[in-house]
Amino acid sequence: MSMKSTAQIRCLADVQSVPIAWLWPERLALGKVNIIAGQPGLGKSQITIALAAAVTTGGAWPDGTRASLGSVIFISCEDDAADTIGPRLDAAGADRAQVHIIDWIDDEGPDGERRRRTFDLGRDIEVLRNVAEQIGNARLIVIDPISAYLGGADSHKTSDVRAALAPLQTLAAEIAACVVMISHLNKGSTDPAAMSRVSGSGAFVAAARSAWFVAQSPRDETRRILTPLKNNIGDDKTGFAYVIEGVDLGNGIQASRVVFDATPIEISAEEALASASENAGEASALADAENFLRAELADGPRDAKSLKVSAMAAGLAWRTIERAKKRLGVQAEKSKTAHGGWMWVLSSDANGSIEDRQVRQHRHSPVAEEDGGVQKSGEYRQRLPSEIIGGVGGLGENLNGHAADGNGDRSTVQA
Repeated sequence: MSMKSTAQIRCLADVQSVPIAWLWPERLALGKVNIIAGQPGLGKSQITIALAAAVTTGGAWPDGTRASLGSVIFISCEDDAADTIGPRLDAAGADRAQVHIIDWIDDEGPDGERRRRTFDLGRDIEVLRNVAEQIGNARLIVIDPISAYLGGADSHKTSDVRAALAPLQTLAAEIAACVVMISHLNKGSTDPAAMSRVSGSGAFVAAARSAWFVAQSPRDETRRILTPLKNNIGDDKTGFAYVIEGVDLGNGIQASRVVFDATPIEISAEEALASASENAGEASALADAENFLRAELADGPRDAKSLKVSAMAAGLAWRTIERAKKRLGVQAEKSKTAHGGWMWVLSSDANGSIEDRQVRQHRHSPVAEEDGGVQKSGEYRQRLPSEIIGGVGGLGENLNGHAADGNGDRSTVQA
């Protein structure tokens, strides 16, 4: 005889109201699931390292508030612990003794043999609970990327995602830990809504109490931005700009770290996404214009008027051609013939990629160049660990050189 199902109910009059407990006030809450999404190479994983540094040292957040001190658990399959995660933690000033990583799950098979397998949210929530209890005071759990740990669940099925995340939500609440999931963006989507671009089912964003979007700054190509996609319980208006700088740790170990601007910015995820798409289109058009000029000027000088006619026939805007001219270092010389027009001449430095030309132009200067998402400079500025995200003694300096005082009273600027 089957037993009837029953419901467990509570009268809200018997539920005592409590304040939200924060890891980062108004940004990331303890006992909640959160998500950071964005294109590859913009520093999503680096941001989680910065979070870990603040948590393990009780350091300051970019807005001057203090982190909730505790230990950190990483579940990550994209970066090596020895040559990437560890050095990045050192560069960020984290207390490594408070950081733990789950490498694999050790199971016993039907034949009694021990086998290693990947962590699976559907099977291993209790394992994660045991790890958190073992290390004690776990305040931050990073899962990078979330799509790698769903086991047999289909990341594009709402029901599968909800079933996989529900136990994680329960665990976060029970152990008072902040869970941060990392996700990429869908490719090729024409939907302008940033929320719909998060990879997989919309249930990922729906389950998160706060969702954050990482993008290139629309106004400064050297900076990236972390802006709220949604925040159901805190500040859903302001985010922060940041750069990734290289750090020489000695003994041949090179690492990198996030350096946040202390001044909050106001830019929506939709604006950042639209700007990124626009910038990508402009970059493609500029590359086409450069290729056009190389081909048209390969056999010698051409007069500007005939080039303009050819560019229009090729569907290239003259303004873009002029930008490509500047990028390639094309010279304009007055013709000595009777018509006296301007002749464009291809510079000997115009061959190769834009990056190659930049290296040739700046090989003797310490100008930073982008390499795999890390800014490498001829001379590294060594910061104290407390400077990395909050400033020394609560007094930080933003990327524009303006002092920001550490009491959290900062103005909001545009990215």
